[in-house]
Amino acid sequence: MLRNNDIYLAIPRIACGLDKLNWEIVTEMIRFIFVDTKIKIFIYTLNQNYPSANIINAPDLPFTPIWDKDVIKSEQEKDPFCISIREQLQTETDPFGYFIDNDGLLYKIDNSENDLLVVPKTFIRKVLHDFHNLPLAGHQGQAKTLLFVKSRFYWPNMKNDIIKYVSECQSCSQRKTSPHLKQAPIQTFPEIFYPFERTSMDITGPFVTSNNGNKYLLTFQDHFSKYVEIIPLSDQKAETVAKEFVTKIVARHGASKQLITDQGTNFVSKLFKHVCSFLGIDKIQTTPYYPTSNGMIERSYKVFKDFLSHYVADNQRDWDEWIPYLQMACCMNIHSSTGYRPYFLIHGRDPVLPIDNILQSTRVKTYIIYFIIY
Repeated sequence: MLRNNDIYLAIPRIACGLDKLNWEIVTEMIRFIFVDTKIKIFIYTLNQNYPSANIINAPDLPFTPIWDKDVIKSEQEKDPFCISIREQLQTETDPFGYFIDNDGLLYKIDNSENDLLVVPKTFIRKVLHDFHNLPLAGHQGQAKTLLFVKSRFYWPNMKNDIIKYVSECQSCSQRKTSPHLKQAPIQTFPEIFYPFERTSMDITGPFVTSNNGNKYLLTFQDHFSKYVEIIPLSDQKAETVAKEFVTKIVARHGASKQLITDQGTNFVSKLFKHVCSFLGIDKIQTTPYYPTSNGMIERSYKVFKDFLSHYVADNQRDWDEWIPYLQMACCMNIHSSTGYRPYFLIHGRDPVLPIDNILQSTRVKTYIIYFIIY
């Protein structure tokens, strides 16, 4: 709707079937999506006396974009650390890799020639919140949150600030357990050399039946890149599993060379075996009652449950609505066993987040090209 020459996106909290969602998180996510537009987001409760959203008396709420270059510049100009660097830039050309771009924002160039936004003290808490608490971050641990943040931002003593913030996160402390309570026996597999050479697939559930009728999760994971596909299912019949495997996994990534599953009836059925045979996939079954033989995907389930516990509604019937964000969080965070983002190993580049487009520096980069003449 249009009010006072401003564009509002008015979203009702009821009558849309999603009134049980955590609307504080939903509002943040919606604003994050529309951050680079002039659209103002307004979440309202529809009054029974006013059945039409067109006559809602929407209040003139002050709207601040989630990330705004002018606001960040203003805060940098008041921040003592940023002021000292700006003063050095007036007398030095390149003090420790800092520069001011064409928009007046202060950046620092890291060892990989990436432009890191220098975060003023007043914005540190916001960076930590957005890159740890939001669903696209997924409440990762200290190491992954540090890698996530330092790939885009810089401020003095940031490592200690991140460790302190994550260790004091109430949501994490209530849900996460120590990863060192038990250690699975070491498993030996032949070396692999490319994505989807060896893959695993498994089903977990049943969960609380969602508003969409889903009760199970089908998980497919690549051993080389750790890339994961997570698919909600209404049932775990062999026909359903085979169809989702072909349409959601093979159609996207091609047929893997090797597929490891447990001995569930859906995976050992004639139908699923014929599908794998037709696609030229070498299907391997794990030892019965020994889940650690498919330990990588079993470990992923703990990550999934930790993630979902931070965001699902009290009645847990919206859990499948969060699966796309869970998958993105898994694929765009650096994996501890490879040192790379699964997204990077599959696509050959890091994912571009909305904030990357908004806060990208406007400096002109120069490249030196060397020619070797034989």
